[in-house]
Amino acid sequence: MPTLRALECLVAVVDTGSVTAAAQRLHASQPAVSHQLAGLEREVGVPLLDRLPRGVVPTSAGRRLADRARVALEAAAQGVADARDADTATVRVGCVESFTATLLPRALRAWWATAPDSRVALTEAVSADALVDALVRDEIDVAVTPSPTSAPGPRDIVGWEVVAVTAADHRLAAQATVPLVALADEPMLQLHADNALAA
Repeated sequence: MPTLRALECLVAVVDTGSVTAAAQRLHASQPAVSHQLAGLEREVGVPLLDRLPRGVVPTSAGRRLADRARVALEAAAQGVADARDADTATVRVGCVESFTATLLPRALRAWWATAPDSRVALTEAVSADALVDALVRDEIDVAVTPSPTSAPGPRDIVGWEVVAVTAADHRLAAQATVPLVALADEPMLQLHADNALAA
């Protein structure tokens, strides 16, 4: 089989119309490119280039091989990129929309402190149960969500998001932090029972 370097030399010569220009493009010497081309023609068994007084032109076999060589070179480059990416973990995170701007950034900062080279692919959903379904279908690796009705794996608390809004003259208005127990006897506006955050 031809080497990728030989195919790369053929493509460069076809593109530039010159062994000298191809050598410059490939940062190689002209004799090295000529050697690769000669070896490629021996291996294929047919002429790939017509040498003219001023440059070269591909034969029909040379054009056909150059077209296939482009595909092979692109696949090889993608393979190298994929191999480099495989060394970098990508975590697929699902998050309910209301947590994306509040709880998620803190959780991600903590994650990147321990795994700085990792990547995150984010999926947003409107409910905890939708994210549990995504976990079960292996569409995400972790969900940041209110407590779901059921979960397929371990759970951990990454933060709380409860905000008390009061009138300016309310007895709790001056407190920076309000314990939940202090709200036990207060009249409240509550989310509808069908809302994922109602619990």
